[in-house]
Amino acid sequence: MYAATAPYQVHGKAVEAGYVPDKYCVFDRAGGTGALGYPHFNHAYDNSVDPAKPAALYYEDDGRGGKRLVGSSGWSTTATRS
Repeated sequence: MYAATAPYQVHGKAVEAGYVPDKYCVFDRAGGTGALGYPHFNHAYDNSVDPAKPAALYYEDDGRGGKRLVGSSGWSTTATRS
C-alpha cells in the first residue's frame, strides 16, 4: 500500500493530482486528539478498487508546518440490491 500511495506522500502532489482538501481538520473535541485529520477527496476515483487511486487521502500536521499522509480509503457510490 505504501508504494501505491507514494506519489501522495508529498501533500502538494496530491493537490496537483486533483485531491481537494476539506475545509477543516476533524478532531476529537473531548480529548483534543486527532480523529480523522485533514481529509482530501478526489471524486474521479469514487468506486476505484485500485490502491494507487484512492478516493480519499488523510493527512495530519507534521509538526513542521506541513502535512504528512497517514491514510487512504476508497468507497463505492453504487448501490446494489439483492
